[in-house]
Amino acid sequence: MKFISILLSFFPLLLFGFNQTNYHKLSMLLWENPSISNLEKEPAQLKKHIFELESKSENNQVLKLRLAILYNSSSLLGDTGNAEKAYKILLDIKNKEKFSEEIEMVILVYLGSSRSLMARDSYNPVSKMSYVKEAAVYLDEAVSKYGKDIFLPRYVRGTVFSGLPDMFKKKSTAESDLKYIISEYESKKIIPSNLASEAYFNLGNIHKSNKKTDDAISAWKKCISLNPNSKTAEKAKKNINKYGE
Repeated sequence: MKFISILLSFFPLLLFGFNQTNYHKLSMLLWENPSISNLEKEPAQLKKHIFELESKSENNQVLKLRLAILYNSSSLLGDTGNAEKAYKILLDIKNKEKFSEEIEMVILVYLGSSRSLMARDSYNPVSKMSYVKEAAVYLDEAVSKYGKDIFLPRYVRGTVFSGLPDMFKKKSTAESDLKYIISEYESKKIIPSNLASEAYFNLGNIHKSNKKTDDAISAWKKCISLNPNSKTAEKAKKNINKYGE
């Protein structure tokens, strides 16, 4: 019932432009009840929640978005094929439905994320290149339109671009995005510490690729301090052991 009440309270706001109140109501629907970050720690529960939503979301735009985000999360955990499911849902909403600016922002961000995951999973070099380029277009559009309103577009773009090979020439953009996220976290504390930890980890990887090993180690240490029990912290510790002290 709590989920339904939040859902009903959100819809009157769909008529207005992007604002923080509107976005936070939407974020409660998309990422909470139960929390997607918690579901990612329990893959069996994530799959169960996906199964439940698959039968409920057909005629509900917000539930379709949540299902797409869950598919994206499942793909991040290694379930190949779910990124394409996320992409198809998001593209269908984008092409066929009316939506608010907040929802457009989410659509663009996750179109970029899901397309990049499809590139990761593809064995076809031509498809990989095409998917990465398309992902970049969606993420750049999300940042251009909404990067000043909310941190999510720059966080996802920085994360995706930081993992791309140098041939795509996206590392400088990724570095700028990740430093922005870190600055916002350090100055305002409105960004969750687990996301700031991820940003520090990816920034450390960029520093290492730029042969700035001391800066990389410093960033990885910060990653660990913000979320010490995470899988990302474990990877940061391995990097420090490998390249540093």
